[in-house]
Amino acid sequence: MWMAFALTLNHSLAFLQRNLLAAIALGLIGGPIAYAVAASRFGALAFEGTALFALALVGIAWGVVTPLLSRLAAYLVARETVAAHA
Repeated sequence: MWMAFALTLNHSLAFLQRNLLAAIALGLIGGPIAYAVAASRFGALAFEGTALFALALVGIAWGVVTPLLSRLAAYLVARETVAAHA
């Protein structure tokens, strides 16, 4: 699953590499939604304490990580492009 997510960073989510605010928004909103669906529909995880607080922390974490991963993907592609042309 994580490998599939990583592969989307240079394809369907490539626009995030150029739009920092969109990357932050996707992480802040999409992260908690994914975790909430996994918890409620699939029973894949359970939250200790208040689920809302846990989802807020997940949103903050993904709001930071998503733009960082997008920038890392752009850097790695650029580095590979330079190496291929050298």
